[in-house]
Amino acid sequence: MNSLNLILVVGISGIVLLLANTIGKAVKLPVTLFYIFAGILVSFFIDIEKISEPIFQFGLIILFFYIGMDFNIEKVIKSSKKIYKTGLIDIFFNFFVIFGILILLDYNFQNSFGIAGITFASSSAITTKIIIDKRRIANPETDLILSLMVFEDIFAPILLAVITGFSTNSDPTILNFLTIFLKIAAAFAVIILISKLFAKKIGNFISLYISDEIVVIFVLSGMLLFAGLTYHLHLSEALGSFLFGIFIAETGKSFEFEKMLLPIRDFAIALFFLTFGAVVISKPFPDLSFISTLLIIVIASIIGKYLTGYFGGKLWGLSSRRSKLAGLSIISRGEFSIAILKTVPDVIYPLSAIYTLTLSVFGILFSTFADKIIKKKRPVIEKK
Repeated sequence: MNSLNLILVVGISGIVLLLANTIGKAVKLPVTLFYIFAGILVSFFIDIEKISEPIFQFGLIILFFYIGMDFNIEKVIKSSKKIYKTGLIDIFFNFFVIFGILILLDYNFQNSFGIAGITFASSSAITTKIIIDKRRIANPETDLILSLMVFEDIFAPILLAVITGFSTNSDPTILNFLTIFLKIAAAFAVIILISKLFAKKIGNFISLYISDEIVVIFVLSGMLLFAGLTYHLHLSEALGSFLFGIFIAETGKSFEFEKMLLPIRDFAIALFFLTFGAVVISKPFPDLSFISTLLIIVIASIIGKYLTGYFGGKLWGLSSRRSKLAGLSIISRGEFSIAILKTVPDVIYPLSAIYTLTLSVFGILFSTFADKIIKKKRPVIEKK
């Protein structure tokens, strides 16, 4: 079965995803986790690694395009002002602390930067899914959690672009830093300029042809064009699709496109997670010397996200219990970590992959059972 063609592999994967989705919904846990486990299972029967790149890349582009469509430029600025203090706490505990630990453990700058990038962002997909499934939308801490997810959704594509830029330079320097940031700034400047000049006209065009296939062709080709351009500039393809998503949001027609492309998005993202699971197992692990480092950064990451939620909750005006619940709800890692994973050197791939898989599982457990872990204090009844 190892020599199966791409079409047959995608077909088999679709059936496996159907079963994984059914099981996930039956046990009332996020289906994302079951997609990853389905990929691990598939890898024992099909050599998916050779054809994983185009599947993974398309899923990544679709995912970040949808994230971009949730923001217009005004919302990006407004969200950043609202959550920036908690966002800085997040960056400190979940990027800089991990980066410092890895430097102390004698990892070089590039590898430490890549792993710290993987540890940074929580999984928006997993976090929001659990909030919905557990009916926590009205909870006081939910506004903080969703605002933090917005912050990470904005910051993560930029971080991904920086790490991708570093992956093309064996010796990162200040000049390389500046070059990468200038490229990112130029990409944002271009999308802002295009939005100011053409968003209204494109919005009218979309309204006129919303039921015509020309609109779908326009969006898919534009998304791939922008993704291809940023990839060509040695930035991540995710940044380009994210920026094009922002442009679509500026037209005021993002809701129509979300509805129109929803089936494509769901299937592409499901394949994205399945491919990750399959590739994690198919990659050779030369030795297990990274286990001690893995344990250290897993513990540091769990504590880091917990403290982010706790201190962020306090800044938000939440009670201690609600702040603790927020901390336990944002531990999971997922799509952002997986996206960065494909850019890291082979030498740290096993550590990074097992870390992402571990935090996906532990994050789901912590979030799902947060109410039981942080129990309500019983009122003290005075004896008469």
